[in-house]
Amino acid sequence: MSYSYSHKGFFYLTIFISLALTLVYCLTVYLLWPTIGEYRGLKDYVMKKERAARMIGDTPKIIFAGGSATLLGIRAKDIETAFGIPSVNLALHAGLDLDYVLYTVKKVARSGDVVILPLEYEHFLYDGATNSFKASFVLSCDREYFFHALRPGQKLEYLFHIIGFNKVFKTVKRFHSVQLIPWALGDLNENGDVTSNGGERRLEEISPAPIQSGEFKETEGLLLIKEFSRWAKEKGVIVYVSYANRVYLKDYEREEYVRYFENLKRYFVRNDIAVLGTPYDFFYPVDLFYGTQYHLSQQGITLRTEKLIHMLTDMNPAFFKVLPGRNPGDAVTGGGRIMRRRFRD
Repeated sequence: MSYSYSHKGFFYLTIFISLALTLVYCLTVYLLWPTIGEYRGLKDYVMKKERAARMIGDTPKIIFAGGSATLLGIRAKDIETAFGIPSVNLALHAGLDLDYVLYTVKKVARSGDVVILPLEYEHFLYDGATNSFKASFVLSCDREYFFHALRPGQKLEYLFHIIGFNKVFKTVKRFHSVQLIPWALGDLNENGDVTSNGGERRLEEISPAPIQSGEFKETEGLLLIKEFSRWAKEKGVIVYVSYANRVYLKDYEREEYVRYFENLKRYFVRNDIAVLGTPYDFFYPVDLFYGTQYHLSQQGITLRTEKLIHMLTDMNPAFFKVLPGRNPGDAVTGGGRIMRRRFRD
């Protein structure tokens, strides 16, 4: 009999200790994780950009959102100068995924605003899964998103990305380490634009953009865009989807790419989603890029922005009127045949 009680007591003690250790571990993660230095710079970016958008107030504004191809591809200050409309570059990092990108837009967009989404090709293929970078950033810097925007299953997925003891201890150990963001953040102006190249590192590897192979299917990313378009119409927000700047490669002339881009175009037309340009409008020579295939130099950003100004005036001339003395000129052709590629009818 005493052996039975002793066995039960040991069992309950083991359960109690396990629960206590788990609680201590979770509390440690909760208390330490927000101080991890690795994500401080990006959090500061988020706060500065959202503040820039909110300071505009109820005046209609132009919001650019997306990944680093927008952050390092569009100059909102030039757009504001051309049209006299307050403009903000809200773009962050493509690794935060499309759901988070659109979440940040919804927080600051108001009726009468124009939202332009020059999305990266990974956004169109987004399957709804998260990644360690995004999970770590959200749990470090945006618990409001974690607690209020995610479903229970998604919350568990986020936690599983950082739940391992080894990951936590390694992260805490590099508390004062150099930032591990895969691109230099650089300085921001009052419009949320990066004012320096952020680095001069040349491209080490160039490959064509990812696309769907085989049958065209509605991905989670496309579904998110469709749902965001519906939300925008209900709120009186105008939305234009566009494409990210990327290094031109001959691969884009192959049938599989032409077909995929045409399928994207048909999808947006079918769902009444306005689109600015085609992918071929935003392919540029490699010497205008640095770091990655999505990061334009300041010269490249100027060309890309000027082209966008022309496109907006053609798309909606009643709203986008270039102010007197601010003519974008003809420096927007991008040069050469590869910039003028168009879809087949």
